[in-house]
Amino acid sequence: MYASKTFVGHSLWLLPAQPALDALQEVVMEISVKRHSPCFKPHCTLLAGLPESEEEVIRKTRDLALRVAATPMTIDRVATKQLYFQSVFALIKAKDEAMNLHATAVEAFGVPEGGAPYMPHISLFYGDVDDKTRSAIKDDAQALLAARGMSLGSPESELSMDTIEVWNTEGPVEEWRRCAVVPLSRAAA
Repeated sequence: MYASKTFVGHSLWLLPAQPALDALQEVVMEISVKRHSPCFKPHCTLLAGLPESEEEVIRKTRDLALRVAATPMTIDRVATKQLYFQSVFALIKAKDEAMNLHATAVEAFGVPEGGAPYMPHISLFYGDVDDKTRSAIKDDAQALLAARGMSLGSPESELSMDTIEVWNTEGPVEEWRRCAVVPLSRAAA
């Protein structure tokens, strides 16, 4: 699913509060322009490939948002993989909060167990590139984050994830569309 240039179903994206969202969007946009790659909204995927109807996914997401709080997450480092949708990304420290939020979403949507373990991250670049290019993009991403005051692994890189967006992620990135914006209802503890 993450290796292809197209995707399926609906996805739940966890978004940070401002000003971090704008700073991350600037990073994605700068890399996208320089590398002629898709531009997308920076997000931490909570669930992906949900086959339910848009209405059902939105209903379940609203129910989920009533049960969870805004969640602090810290960007640990920039990492890479040889996967189209996980080519260059900001790895989130796997704090209990991130893992618990994912587990709550899995339960709420009845997603079957199995598959790869959850890896909370915020993608910064989508693309099929060679390792040398991927490494250069990683270096660019680190510099762009630092220029925006996001010192990796430090309190400055802590994000308050306070919104879930529901996206129809059928097909290539250019065809994806936002279906709903659902604020998390409870204040962070």
